Amino acid sequence: MPGRSQKKRLQDWEDLLREVRRREIQLAALVDLRHKLEESYTRAISTRSMRETLVKTKIGTTKQLREVLAEGQEAAAQLRRMVREEQG
Repeated sequence: MPGRSQKKRLQDWEDLLREVRRREIQLAALVDLRHKLEESYTRAISTRSMRETLVKTKIGTTKQLREVLAEGQEAAAQLRRMVREEQG
């Protein structure tokens, strides 16, 4: 399914699972495949959620790192000036 977004693929799986559950008696022979797809669907949703959380954490951490680096840069500049002044 190249070119299909993850969101569309997951929606497709959800729709397919709903249809298979609705016709569970007629499609009883496909129960193993349904279970595999349900497991993949659940894992995909969980993994996407984890990825979104990590992206948000990365954004916050990157901002924090920038602030720390700016503070350190200022401290380094002040220290260099003081060392030069001491050396006269």
